[in-house]
Amino acid sequence: MPSSSGDGGQGIHVLVVEDLAMVREFVAEAFDREPGFSARQAGGLAEAREQLERVDVAVLDLHLPDGYGTELIPELKAANPQATAVILTASMDPAEIRHARECGAAAVLNKLDQLGDVLDTVKRLDPRKHSSAPTTQP
Repeated sequence: MPSSSGDGGQGIHVLVVEDLAMVREFVAEAFDREPGFSARQAGGLAEAREQLERVDVAVLDLHLPDGYGTELIPELKAANPQATAVILTASMDPAEIRHARECGAAAVLNKLDQLGDVLDTVKRLDPRKHSSAPTTQP
């Protein structure tokens, strides 16, 4: 399921972890079309764990069939301490948002937002700029 824009190792490497194939493919393809980005895909935590090497940004669904997206954040940081995690969720429950932030998510976005909002957030959180200010969009 991995995809890449063939950027020769340059740019921002995004891992999209989402169990809904249509959403996952749509988000990954949008990043692949953006200059300076390449995207890989995973349908759950187990598949994502196999792809953490060279990930700069992980866009994680909160509720996955094999666990919660926040479970991947410590492993992502272990593989790349400068990596950033962005949570996408249809649930904007304040307790879940707080938990995602406590687990290290740099942003929590509503999955139903415009794709442009997701792209803009990831661009703003470029890990190469060392930006770590958490954001939330209702």
